[in-house]
Parts: sequence; structure tokens; C-alpha cells
Amino acid sequence: MGIIANALSFMGDTKKLPIAVVLVLLPTMAFIVSLVISGFPLDMFRIGFAVVNDLIFWVVITAVLFVLLNVLKGKGNYGIVSILNRISLIFVLNFILSIAFLVVLFLMIPGLFSVLSTAYSQEYTFLELSTSIAEIVPSFDAIFPLFILFAVVLGIIVIAAIYLIYRIIADYKKVSKIKNLFILLLFVAVMFLINYFL
Repeated sequence: MGIIANALSFMGDTKKLPIAVVLVLLPTMAFIVSLVISGFPLDMFRIGFAVVNDLIFWVVITAVLFVLLNVLKGKGNYGIVSILNRISLIFVLNFILSIAFLVVLFLMIPGLFSVLSTAYSQEYTFLELSTSIAEIVPSFDAIFPLFILFAVVLGIIVIAAIYLIYRIIADYKKVSKIKNLFILLLFVAVMFLINYFL
């Protein structure tokens, strides 16, 4: 977890805001890569929507955390811009998970992206697409190790994300661990609700 602590320290500088914006857009970059690999044309409207959605989500969850910290802890060691920068690291974890998913999916079903590209260009029906995918899906025994690998990566990313948020909360102002955990649970619950509606 030393890497996360160092990253939080680095991103705590308010001058790192431009870097934070780039970090927030990393998942969108993964989305673009998946479109290119799949052979789909780049839809600028969808890409623009994804960019705006990520930026809005980032700002909103930062504002929520800032309000929670100020209401439940009082004035802390850093301001909202510093929190904005630190929260951007969550998007880095999201990016890593997205890349891991694409890699595992490619290894599990090597011909999947080719099938999807063909299905898009030839306007397959849902039945035709399902049949084409079913023909290239290997046996469960063959993909089980990759499934376990992705599950492990997912677990590591989730733990890292929870620890990251906890450290932002704990470093803001020293209070009891129970209070920090309460704020963490409250923030995660609100974050999921925001993500659902956005």
C-alpha cells in the first residue's frame, strides 16, 4: 500500500490538477482502445459523452466527499482541489481493471473482437451474433484459470480503491477509526448511487 500512499502524497499538490484531469480520462482511453480493437468506428458523440460523464462523476463525488468530511470532521488539512486530485487516482484503478478485463477477454476468446467487427459491418441479428460467439467460446476448463486470474485482479483493485478512499478520509483530519470507517461506508454508498444515476 506504500505505492498508494506515495501517489496520494504526490497528487495532494493543488498544482497537479492538469495531471488529475488526464488520470480521470484514462478509462475513456481504454474505451477507445476497445473500440479500435473490436473494429468499431470511433463514435465521437459516444466518446464525448463518456468524457463529460467521467468529469461530472469526478467532480460530484469529490464535492460529496468534501461535504461529508467538513460536516462530520470539520475543517481539515487540505481543500477541495487537493481532494479532487487525490480522488482522480480511483480512475487509474478503474483504467487498470478495464485493461485487465480486455486482456483476459482476448485471451479467453481470441476471435471475439473479429466476430464483433464482422457482426457490426454485416449487421448481424442477435441470434446470428450469439451463434457466432458460441462457436468460438472454448470449454470452461480452458478459460477457468483466466477467470480466476481476473477475479484476483478484481479483488486487488477493489481493496486498493477502498484503501485509497480510506486514506483520503483519514489524512484529512485525525479522528477515530470508527468515524473514518463510517464516513467511508457513507461515501461508498453515495458514490454507487451517483454512478447509477449518471
